[in-house]
Formats: sequence, structure tokens, C-alpha cells
Amino acid sequence: MKKPEINDIINNRVSLVHCGPLSPEGGEGMRSYEFVYVLKPEVEEEKRNGLLERFKSIIGQKGEVTNVDEWGMRRLAYPIKKFNEGYYVFLEFNGERDIPSELETTCRVTDEILRYLIVKKGE
Repeated sequence: MKKPEINDIINNRVSLVHCGPLSPEGGEGMRSYEFVYVLKPEVEEEKRNGLLERFKSIIGQKGEVTNVDEWGMRRLAYPIKKFNEGYYVFLEFNGERDIPSELETTCRVTDEILRYLIVKKGE
């Protein structure tokens, strides 16, 4: 396919196509993120599943979860709050730019979470 010239674009002879996911409302494109959090080792499975569902519902309001990977119990590189192990959960999602701040707020007020990290994936 021939690369469009600037004059063709200006004169509307070539239509521009948005590459990437669109937001549910059809507005600006969604961004791709990775989200990992570490839970205290004593957190029961029922509570872990409840937290995962809470995060999925936050993301689902303005985006979509594309991958969930529970890494399970792992040894921490250094003690955090006197814990040497933690339960790791990894999520990938597409969503609007305000989702990470909502997830961070939830992580800060949840006592069971030792650490969390949200990263915008490079394009």
C-alpha cells in the first residue's frame, strides 16, 4: 500500500484510521497497562478472590481486563512490613487514563496489600 502524501490528507482523499483500542464511549483511545500487587501471605483464598474481583470491577467500568495471572506465593527480595513472602497477582488491561488512580486509591486503603505497581505499557 502506498504511503499517503500530506496533500492527499489535507484534501480528504485519504481517510485516517485509529490504530488501537477505543474507549467504550467511543472517545479517545484506551491505554494498555500492567498492574501487579503483592498480598500478605496469611490472606485467605476467599479474600484474595474478593480483591481480584474488586479490581476487575474497577477496571471494567472504563476498560477491559485482557489477562490475569496469579503467580502465587513467592519469597520477597527483602522483608516488607516484617513479611518474607507474599502472594503475587498480575493483571493486564486496557482502559482510560483515570483507572490507575482509582486502583492506587483502592490499594492504599487495603491493609492486605504489601506493595503494588501500575505501569503504562510502551507502544
